[in-house]
Amino acid sequence: MPIFHPNVSVEIHFHRLERRLLLSPEAGEVHDKAIYLYLFDCDQGHCLPPHAYSGLTADEWQRAARFRFDRDRHRFILVRSVLRCLLARCLGIAPGEVRLTCNAWGKPLLCGMKDGEGLAFNVSHTQRLACIALVLGCRIGVDVERIRPVCEYAEIAQSFFTAREFDALKACDAAEQQAFFFSLWSRKEAFLKAAGQGLSRALASFDLPPVVALPPLGAHQAVHVHAAPLSRPMLVSFTPEPGVAGALVAIRTRA
Repeated sequence: MPIFHPNVSVEIHFHRLERRLLLSPEAGEVHDKAIYLYLFDCDQGHCLPPHAYSGLTADEWQRAARFRFDRDRHRFILVRSVLRCLLARCLGIAPGEVRLTCNAWGKPLLCGMKDGEGLAFNVSHTQRLACIALVLGCRIGVDVERIRPVCEYAEIAQSFFTAREFDALKACDAAEQQAFFFSLWSRKEAFLKAAGQGLSRALASFDLPPVVALPPLGAHQAVHVHAAPLSRPMLVSFTPEPGVAGALVAIRTRA
């Protein structure tokens, strides 16, 4: 049954990967009425032995080498390694056998699969927190944003959000505006990532679908969310940890 069948409750499984599970995550068969989100600290790479990264390709090592700062390079290496391990466990192959490609806008995909068909994934990180989403049979986008002071966020919102979204921001109390700004930004980015277009499409060019807002998450938690109608994407906002806004968007690709 498709993930967006009306009146079906979609399960969203949140898992926090501790150090011992980073490169041996408990990922199994993905079923078609569930979305899986894996959260972990991507500054733990120095704790792992060098052979833990043997699945990375030469191209990925070259990309890592282009980072200016060691911290950013180490984060990329660990996130990519965890992604490969998760995909490998789902596909029943070794991490080094996972073949990745990108669409025309740079969205990573499994080789040989169209976006939204078969096993799909998306990745985001903000400082040391990383999030990987897995799903079967639909397009997926995830974004996490650290809530932080931004001197001119109202001016930024006026340029990048729609008039309705900007009015909603202005309607917030002064103390709430900063958190609302990053929550809205994460939703917009997750939507564009799910659509496969990235920031090639202007954030102000579209209004978001209705959002399901989840309470703060526990360590391991399964949440039931009623799927959107067939014609609409499903948008969920979540709080992966205090001070971070998260959003997940799933878009059905076929009947």
